[in-house]
Formats: sequence, C-alpha cells, structure tokens
Amino acid sequence: MPLTKRITSTFLLLCFVSSFTFAKGVPDDWGKVKQLKSGTSVVLITKQGAEFEGEVHLVTDDEIAVAVDDESWRLARVKRVEVSEIRKQRSQFSRQAKGGLLGGAIGVGIGAGIGGVAEAKTNANGFNDEPGAALFLFSFLGAIVGAVVGVQKGPKVFSAKGQMIYLAP
Repeated sequence: MPLTKRITSTFLLLCFVSSFTFAKGVPDDWGKVKQLKSGTSVVLITKQGAEFEGEVHLVTDDEIAVAVDDESWRLARVKRVEVSEIRKQRSQFSRQAKGGLLGGAIGVGIGAGIGGVAEAKTNANGFNDEPGAALFLFSFLGAIVGAVVGVQKGPKVFSAKGQMIYLAP
C-alpha cells in the first residue's frame, strides 16, 4: 500500500477513534443532580413542557424541590420521573457581559461601515483634513450604543440555558 494511503487511513482511523474517546456521555445520572448545592441556580424542564427557573432547595432520590421566584416565592416539587432535563443557569452578570460584548462588536462593525462611507464621500469632495477621524468616531459611537443595547436586551435575546446536568433517559 502506498505511503499516502497509509497516512490517510491512519489519520481517518485516529479521527474516528478519538471521537468516541472524547465524546461526553448523556448526563442521565441522578447522582449529579444530588450533588447540586442548595442555592444553585437551575432551569428544570418537565416532560409536560413546564419550565421552572430558580434555586435548588432540596434533592432526594426521587424528587427535586426548586425555589421559584414568579411574583412571589414558591417551592416547586417535581418527581424524578416527571423531570425531562435540568441545566445550571448562567449568572445574570455573565449573560449581561456577553450581551454587552456582542452588542459592542456589532456596533463597531456597523459604525466602521458608516465611518468608511462617510470618509469615502469626504475624500471625493476634498474636505478630509484628518483621515480616519470619521471611521474612528463612528466605530467608537457604534461600540458604545451596541454595548448599551447588548446589556439591556442581550440576556433576553441571547440567553442560553446553561450546562446540562441531567437529561431523562
């Protein structure tokens, strides 16, 4: 067998084997749920589709209790057989920071585009005393506006439920 075929087949075999080696299993172990500390923020979804966001209050072998803040604090007790999935909820600060960074990056891009167009028009007319000033100004303003919008709207628009803790088998 030629050398290139050997190298190619070895590479493909390693890729195939490594995907099984490094693949994470489905988190269907209730023991991981029992290890959650009281006060951990989670999102619990039942098999009927109900979603509870709150803090872990108590976990036993056959049920979980989550303190839910929906206008008034209440304790949602869900049997293990009714649970579809449980995810750790990301902190509000983390979601706002990501929203601000994403919004700022989008704002820089839009501002740079507008600034580039503004500079191109001034160059054609011969009024451009400081090259790059409009590009910098619009990029800076775009970053500020984008970051503010990202912090305000980001957690609602770009929310991810977080790390999977349990998925019903």
